[in-house]
Amino acid sequence: MPRLTKRVIEAAEIQAAEHFIWDDGLPGFGVRVLPSGRKGYIVQYRAGRRSRRMSLGPSTVLTCEQARTRAITIIAAARGGDDPAARRDADRRTATVKAPRPRSCAVRAPNRAPTPATTAASAG
Repeated sequence: MPRLTKRVIEAAEIQAAEHFIWDDGLPGFGVRVLPSGRKGYIVQYRAGRRSRRMSLGPSTVLTCEQARTRAITIIAAARGGDDPAARRDADRRTATVKAPRPRSCAVRAPNRAPTPATTAASAG
C-alpha cells in the first residue's frame, strides 16, 4: 500500500472481516478497518520476541499526521528497549485510592423530613 493519507483511509473498503492497511513509509504503522466501517490507527512492533499492537485512536479524531507522530514515538521507544504496551498495561493495573467520604455525608441530617419508605416501615 502507499503512504497513508486521508484520501487512502476514506477510500478503504469495508470487508466481512477486519483488515489492515499498512503504511509503506513507516513500517508498523497502519489502519484497522472493522466490518462495522470504523477505522482506527494502529502501531505494531516487536518487544523482544513478542509482537505487540497498540491502538492510537480513531480516524475520525486523529489526523493521519498526528497518528504517524504517535507511532514514531512508540516505535522509537520499542527500539530503545522499552515496551510501551506493557507500560500502558501496568499503569492500568495500578491501584487507585479514592479519598474517603466524610462521615457527615453518610449520616442523615436531623432536620430532614422522613421519607415515605421510612414512615411506612416504622408504622408496621
